[in-house]
Amino acid sequence: MSDGPSTPPLFDVLGLRSQLCDFTVMPLEMEPKMGKLAFGCQRSSTSDDDSGCALEEYAWVPPGLRPEQIQLYFACLPEEKVPYVNSPGEKHRIKQLLYQLPPHDNENWRGRSCATVCDAPVFLSGKVRYCQTLSEEEKKELQVFSAQRKKEALGRGTIKLLSRAVMHAVCEQCGLKINGGEIAVFASRAGPGVCWHPSCFVCFTCNELLVDLIYFYQDGKIHCGRHHAELLKPRCSACDEVTKFSP
Repeated sequence: MSDGPSTPPLFDVLGLRSQLCDFTVMPLEMEPKMGKLAFGCQRSSTSDDDSGCALEEYAWVPPGLRPEQIQLYFACLPEEKVPYVNSPGEKHRIKQLLYQLPPHDNENWRGRSCATVCDAPVFLSGKVRYCQTLSEEEKKELQVFSAQRKKEALGRGTIKLLSRAVMHAVCEQCGLKINGGEIAVFASRAGPGVCWHPSCFVCFTCNELLVDLIYFYQDGKIHCGRHHAELLKPRCSACDEVTKFSP
């Protein structure tokens, strides 16, 4: 997958490996070059050279789509947020993965320093964050908290090309039409008829594009992992951990 030495995944947020298609984040200092991705052998490049293999110019692509559908999806996003390899969009994706899906919100990573987890310091708001050690009782409570979020709220958006027979759908975020033949994002937890423009699939709180289409659904709204956790538990401004796992 990478031209460099193999590197373990940065984190497995709330058990996403078992719930969703695998995604990994490499340390910030490595900024990996992604190799061939297992999505066939057509190139999604807009360049004149179409001899290469599939989608290798992207650091991440939505799972389950044909190359031309992936192109349509990324064409709907701001250029600076498209995760081309070695681009500002790739750096933005890594930053958002760390911000929207904090490793220390998952019980598997509590008690380790962020430097240990990431193999590189994690900077949030200009400060290095280090996870604190929890007591055994607090660890159990965090496990329950994480499992409950995974069971009740976690999902990944699905990209679909609306049938041309569909007159129009309405975007849940902006309220404007999505016409037949256009790309839309669906979230199964929101119900089968609810959809968004790709650029409107954002966290209700921070209004940022939901990184890798990963969302948490709560009270009719979609959230990133960080702000969903904060709906349920307060977050310490010093260590960035959700708190009050014990009375």
